[in-house]
Amino acid sequence: MRKKDAFTLIELLTVIGVIGILAAISFGISTGVSERQARTKAAAEMSGIAAALEAYRTQYGTYPITDDPEELLQALANQREWNSDGNGGIEETYIDPDDEERRAFIDSSRFLVEGFNDGSTEFGAENQQLLDPWENPYYYEFQTDGSWQRFGYVLFSRGSDGDMTAPVNGIIDKSAAGNSDNIYLDD
Repeated sequence: MRKKDAFTLIELLTVIGVIGILAAISFGISTGVSERQARTKAAAEMSGIAAALEAYRTQYGTYPITDDPEELLQALANQREWNSDGNGGIEETYIDPDDEERRAFIDSSRFLVEGFNDGSTEFGAENQQLLDPWENPYYYEFQTDGSWQRFGYVLFSRGSDGDMTAPVNGIIDKSAAGNSDNIYLDD
């Protein structure tokens, strides 16, 4: 009698099982790599934003006084400024976008900007905001009334889940619910 040259059902199932295990392992590895890439990109972008905030402060004497992502982008595009009004208050000024002397503090090509990358609007226009790699706006807040324990600003990415627990008095509780996957400048 002659033996057939074919695989048995058990051999086929074994090969399929091994391929499935290898696919699951490689998927897990690639998912981890893409998450690390996004976290690294967010940290690099926040370093760029922090440098732009320092340049803004150097020119205008204060950080942008806002917690609105659209206003932050307008400030970093050098279209909006905040100054002391001389009476202890803050005065907000819009800068003419056609002013030849005006220069943006950040490079728009290095960031994902909602409402800008379609090429149909000017950088820093209304309804635009800087987005992190997960397409959530970066969180920025600045307080001037002295109620914060720490003076300055708060800047972070909300991470892949887009969730966060807001800072209290300028202090971020990194262990709070919603903050576990956030990316901070000091990470």
